[in-house]
Amino acid sequence: MCILSGRTRSCINPEVRKQSNVNDACQNLSILEQKGTCPFDLGKNRQIMARRMRALNLDKPWDLEEYVEAMVKVHTCPYFFAFKLFERVPLCFCPYNYLLDPVFRETVASEISGSVIIIDEAHNIEGAARAATSVTLLEREVLVASEDLKRYLRLLRANSSVLTEDVEALINLLGAIHQVMLLARPRLVAAGSFASSAQVWSDTEIEGLLSTVGLGVDCFETVRRSFNRLNNMVQKEVAANCDFSALQNESKSLSSATIRLFTYIFTMLKFMYSDDMRRIQNYRAVLMEVVNFERQPLGEDLEISGVSMNRWPNKTRSAKQARLVERKSLSLNFWCLNPAVCMRSLAESAHSLILASGTLAPLEALAAELGIDFPVRLEAGHVVPRQRVLASCVARGPRGVRLCATFQHQNAFVFQDEVGYLLFEACQRVPGGVLCFFPSYSLLDKMIARWELTGLMGKLAKVKCVFTEPRSSEKFDDWVAKFHDTVDLMRSSSPGGMTGAIALAVCRGKISEGLDFADNYARLVVAVGIPFPPVKDPQIEQKRAFNDALFTSISSSEKTPSQTNSPSPLRALPACSLMNHGRRLPTIKQIEATDSIAGPTRRSTPGVPSCILSGSDWYVAQAYRALNQALGRCIRHRNDWGVIILAEARFVEQSERYLPGISRWLRNQFVAHERWSDLLADLSEFVERMSKVAET
Repeated sequence: MCILSGRTRSCINPEVRKQSNVNDACQNLSILEQKGTCPFDLGKNRQIMARRMRALNLDKPWDLEEYVEAMVKVHTCPYFFAFKLFERVPLCFCPYNYLLDPVFRETVASEISGSVIIIDEAHNIEGAARAATSVTLLEREVLVASEDLKRYLRLLRANSSVLTEDVEALINLLGAIHQVMLLARPRLVAAGSFASSAQVWSDTEIEGLLSTVGLGVDCFETVRRSFNRLNNMVQKEVAANCDFSALQNESKSLSSATIRLFTYIFTMLKFMYSDDMRRIQNYRAVLMEVVNFERQPLGEDLEISGVSMNRWPNKTRSAKQARLVERKSLSLNFWCLNPAVCMRSLAESAHSLILASGTLAPLEALAAELGIDFPVRLEAGHVVPRQRVLASCVARGPRGVRLCATFQHQNAFVFQDEVGYLLFEACQRVPGGVLCFFPSYSLLDKMIARWELTGLMGKLAKVKCVFTEPRSSEKFDDWVAKFHDTVDLMRSSSPGGMTGAIALAVCRGKISEGLDFADNYARLVVAVGIPFPPVKDPQIEQKRAFNDALFTSISSSEKTPSQTNSPSPLRALPACSLMNHGRRLPTIKQIEATDSIAGPTRRSTPGVPSCILSGSDWYVAQAYRALNQALGRCIRHRNDWGVIILAEARFVEQSERYLPGISRWLRNQFVAHERWSDLLADLSEFVERMSKVAET
């Protein structure tokens, strides 16, 4: 077996690990690998490689940490050695985004062919597949790469290199891309003052845009060959003539960031132009203005677009302190809106493709998006007995206020207060850890600000130590460890009557995505509202419009003359619609047994799903997948127990419409409560009973 992982987890070179970006430092070092600049890389010494390989016990299972430790002992790079193992061993573990990445897949196509591919935690596979075949060009990256090429061009001219024309062609390409960004920028202002302002090129307009910058279908191969020649020289000739340290003399070669930028540009274009350019129909080009906040030490000036921004006068701050400075830049995005573009090619190359996750539901929606029928499907129950789970949805809070977290109600103080009172009373009765998930950071911030103003936060802090999910990945592991330590401490000592800790988090955040809060770390999970994606997000808007157009075109083409005035036949497939006009969704077996669906509504193409999702259905599926993932943080093993509460009136008032989107293991266990007092009685009885069971 072997384990493929990123350089950050695998690199053992102490000089590289000192760098701020381990990935880039390793790649820059790899450019000069023929000079042996990394002592851990065996390079092309196949005899040593084979000897090290025989020394390993390849039949023994190991985890990544054990593998890296073993490689340290034999003074061998774990990252590159794993790829050598990949060519020989029958079993390989790796992040699934490796398999989705067209660049990676192109290099290992022979190893993947005929393999059995199992993708675990596949609930985000649809978004990952779209991202893998998309590319984003940031204005700053384009400018930095252009300067890098110009510097490199001067070196080549000094050495009378024959590749100066190739470098000039790439410089002109980046200049044209930046010029298009600047020319289209005024249209962003005309679109309005909203954050979602964007300039969009449709699939029929993308080819014209690419031709404008010199990447049209007629000249694409010429420019790509220029890059390939340059890249080959960087990899071979430059390294052979240099006797300097790679890390200290990176400026004498092209940076890995520049090489990576062009690699992904040309890989994406090759993908778009393949299949007689039919794939380009799945793409949209979108220009956006991106706002970032960067830390800048006080005392330094910042220059943005040629305008110097002097530091703010503040004598109370130390010169060593930093301030956040707003920086606006443009991004040109080529978004793939159809994950089937990526997934079908992967499925066709493999012998079998298996997706696994506790939160894949709704399955029909997932199959429709991925463009794969998945003839074998299983929605299994949970290993935990039903009596160890209390699942409830409630319409009104402790003070009788309706709990509805729609956009229209989120700003109401009475709603924000009601959620706070609900959490306070629930935390009084449930020991250990509590996780509360909100649909967005925006609502989370509003809740915290309101509760601090009214004193509710102080009351809550007397019962549970309050943690707020960090937005940055920095020190996130330390944050989780501190949460766990606090729960453990409260369990043993309960200072001041406190019974544990509560984490205020968001759906799609780091806490909801796969973290394990077993046993006492999550005795209660509360979900406020339904986490629909931001409706004004440009990528969400384009994806919904794309699905609507595809849905309409397929519906029209499948109508018979007698159906022209009838509703879309695909609407007869209720499993493709989560809302389903207020009716409970039938099972897959019920759908397959329905004769009325066997006509033009079910598509007979082998391997192709039987329905197409409309934009609205796709939008709803995203919300339920995020919600199911958050709810899954509770109940992690057979002997675990916990409480799950949906604080949202829609699950009570229209349960047949909204509950079918919940994962099967929970769907049939939910008890609807109109009043909070009824739920509170069940909650108190359940916690008391389970606490006694735990003591025996």
